[in-house]
Amino acid sequence: MKKQFLQEKCNIFESPLIGGFILNYNNLNMSEFNKLKEMLESLEEDFAKFYEKKNNAAGTRVRKGLMEIKNLASEIRKDVQMKKNN
Repeated sequence: MKKQFLQEKCNIFESPLIGGFILNYNNLNMSEFNKLKEMLESLEEDFAKFYEKKNNAAGTRVRKGLMEIKNLASEIRKDVQMKKNN
């Protein structure tokens, strides 16, 4: 589900060449920040399950989701730097 969310909401596609995801730089704008917030909010339920109910599987989903957020934030950061320098 997270993979589908990323592909639909974040202008990314899977790249078999690098074994991961690539952000479509042509469509970056302020909405990407909102997508980061949406991704974080989508983890709220799993955060609660892990911290309140000690559900280890929810902790795994949280860690995976945070890694996806980190990767998207890194791609956005690269785009900002590129646009700033041009």
